[in-house]
Amino acid sequence: MITTKTYHLDYVFTHPKFLARIKKLTLNPNSGMNFELNSLAKISMDKKIDAKALCLYENSELIAWALVSNEKSNYWFSIQQYRPDKGTLFEVFVAPIHRRKGYGSILLNKARKLYKNLCIAPWDPRSDKFYKSNHYEADVHLAKTWEPSLCRDLALEKMFTGPKDPSINVVQPKPVSMN
Repeated sequence: MITTKTYHLDYVFTHPKFLARIKKLTLNPNSGMNFELNSLAKISMDKKIDAKALCLYENSELIAWALVSNEKSNYWFSIQQYRPDKGTLFEVFVAPIHRRKGYGSILLNKARKLYKNLCIAPWDPRSDKFYKSNHYEADVHLAKTWEPSLCRDLALEKMFTGPKDPSINVVQPKPVSMN
């Protein structure tokens, strides 16, 4: 049985075992999601934060989770930093053995119900395909997953023709220098 639960990150940070579970699930201790978790944990010591963990369980096993945040980020995605005035940061991770079953889409749709505009950061061609299949082809460009040689003005213009969904906020990235 598949279930989802939403946790405020303030709750997550006061439950170290749970925090360790979601960090371990992302596999890479240096991932953008874990960087955000560490940064948000520090911020939460001084104030209540506007961030949540959307968790997906198969029976009682945590198999996927998404981070949604409206807090300023110090993480530099490959194109730009996340800015809360552009929408809500959305990052998702599904355990490799549970991918391609629609679980990431479930979390993405849950986030869309909670927040109007999502800022996404695809990190590889597979995640880029995931967002495109969910009609997020041109959502806020915090990261690129294409070849650097393609990042010329003309290629960028073709790639960022606009979202298919009017609720998606598009931010044009700065052209990448090829020097």
